[in-house]
Amino acid sequence: MDNNDEHSTIEETADIAEAEVTLEPEAEVALEPEAEVALEPEADELLEPEAEVAPEPEADDLTNEEDIASNLQERYNDITVSVQRGRRIWVETPRRRFIELMTYLHDELGFVSLCTVTGLDLGDQFQLIYHLAQDGGIVASVKQNAPRSQPAFDTASQIFKGGVLYELEVRNLLGLNIKGIPSDITYPLPDNWPAKSYPLRKDWKDPNKKEEPKAAKKAATADDTDQEN
Repeated sequence: MDNNDEHSTIEETADIAEAEVTLEPEAEVALEPEAEVALEPEADELLEPEAEVAPEPEADDLTNEEDIASNLQERYNDITVSVQRGRRIWVETPRRRFIELMTYLHDELGFVSLCTVTGLDLGDQFQLIYHLAQDGGIVASVKQNAPRSQPAFDTASQIFKGGVLYELEVRNLLGLNIKGIPSDITYPLPDNWPAKSYPLRKDWKDPNKKEEPKAAKKAATADDTDQEN
């Protein structure tokens, strides 16, 4: 190859290099995110939850009460026991049996709480009712009577320690003799309360209330009659 041919080849190569076109990089196409399609809930999800049906209350189960009543009646043939409704037992006992019965109820049958003591003026007799309770909620009400002429009872405070307060109430309000409790306490009456004045007796009269003279009563009755006519 001569010099002219070599020179011609070099120039052609240079021309080709210049002729190369610089290509711009392709523009990147930004793709839009695909729209999320909200799926409708299935039919099961549209159903409202079923309402819970409350079970019907069962009739009172008197098994425990009846068992206790049978136990007491079999053990003591001189008392009267009845179950009037659920959780309530009534016992009537002679006074001579009272302490023994209360001890048995407390120690053997679980009646460990004395809720209160009720005192009643029945006219020719006075009655005390001791309301005892088990931890499970069954209440036994123990009744005993004493004649009005000799209203003497025994205290249950040696069995139920807090019972002395209830016994003081009925003793001082009804004028009873409850053997074994303090005799010099007038609770719940004030210290200056008149002696032998028992406000829960049916024949009690308020010592501070002055009685209207009989003549004045008759005059008032006559005036009322004239006004009606």
